[in-house]
Amino acid sequence: MTSVIRVIVAVVVICGVVAAGNAADPDPGCVPGCTCRRIDPPSSSSLTMDCSAVAGFRLGDLNGVRNLSSTVSQLDIGNNSLTSIAARSFRGFAALQTLSVRRSRLAVVETAAFRGTRLRRLDLARNRLAAVRPRTFAGVESTLVELDLSWNAIVGLDDAFVGVSSLSRLDLRHNLLPRLTATSLRGLTGLRHLRLDHNLIAQVGQSWHIYTGILCASSCLQCFDAVGWAAGRAPAACKNRVVVCWCGCLSGARCS
Repeated sequence: MTSVIRVIVAVVVICGVVAAGNAADPDPGCVPGCTCRRIDPPSSSSLTMDCSAVAGFRLGDLNGVRNLSSTVSQLDIGNNSLTSIAARSFRGFAALQTLSVRRSRLAVVETAAFRGTRLRRLDLARNRLAAVRPRTFAGVESTLVELDLSWNAIVGLDDAFVGVSSLSRLDLRHNLLPRLTATSLRGLTGLRHLRLDHNLIAQVGQSWHIYTGILCASSCLQCFDAVGWAAGRAPAACKNRVVVCWCGCLSGARCS
């Protein structure tokens, strides 16, 4: 009986160790406090690095993982107190395609902050950005496809997107934009989905209409409710054009 109990205990211990290893599978070279995992399939060399809500986390901490950085394709550094992102902060992350910095008290993103990466999806939502500087996205103009800038305090966008020809989906909901001008979205030749609801837009310059297909309406802007936009149920007239979601013109905004 004693020997049977010993065997059972041994099996339980071994299984527990194996299960723990499979569940966490931490990489010993990961940033302290962060979690690094191989992306499926297990044979893949790509890593996902989760540094969200890490006490005392600083961007400089990423400099200590040079042996791993070139294989990280997904990085989450949200829910931290970062306040700013300096130029080339992600140098060495040559394979990075998805980056989340949401809810991080971010107020400044410097020019070429993401240069050296292959960013396709960037989440900067729920921060404290008041403006998007020209050339902020220098270095990823031809790769960036999705950008979330919702729930910030953005009041200006002039020439922020010049050259960002690959961007197809842009979310600017819940900001403080007072108007749309000729330079607001200049350079976004690949744009297909734009969210502008819950801003302070009171004026749309006529020069906005120089962008082929940028507006989907016979006059002013067409507003699609969030459900319809998310499901892609735009009117037939909007086919192959930008779907703009904004209710400003329906609530007394002036289009001049």
